[in-house]
Amino acid sequence: MEAAPWARWREIEVVIDAVHDIGPDRRIAARAEVRAPHCERCGPAARMSRHGLLTRQLRDLPHDGRPTWLSVQLTRWRCAACGQTATPSMAGVQSRRRMTQRLIDWLVRESAVRPAAQLAREAGIDEKTVRGVLSAARGRVAVLS
Repeated sequence: MEAAPWARWREIEVVIDAVHDIGPDRRIAARAEVRAPHCERCGPAARMSRHGLLTRQLRDLPHDGRPTWLSVQLTRWRCAACGQTATPSMAGVQSRRRMTQRLIDWLVRESAVRPAAQLAREAGIDEKTVRGVLSAARGRVAVLS
């Protein structure tokens, strides 16, 4: 199934290129719309040039009841002055868990009315991962209180 040319997810700053249903999963190919970062060594005055692509595999919200993988192409950058490389982080993505923030928010919200095992099956992730996400969310709420 092809994605519409307007398909864009603003929360995570990506443009959808294609959507494929493969087995029980939905695979979404996307590319990040991220500007060149500043060099950590040389500062914002240094010129950064493209240095290849990197693909990140992320879990996202279930779509149409299917676990969803988001395959995002990111541009790697290299400083022309010192040669250091950098890949900008993506907004709305928790890199430690390799899942979107909106999936985490959905898990926390749905956990009030549904068991962790059901959420894990629907999202296509391990139940232990769901419990870890919920435990971390409870820890943040406790700190804020």
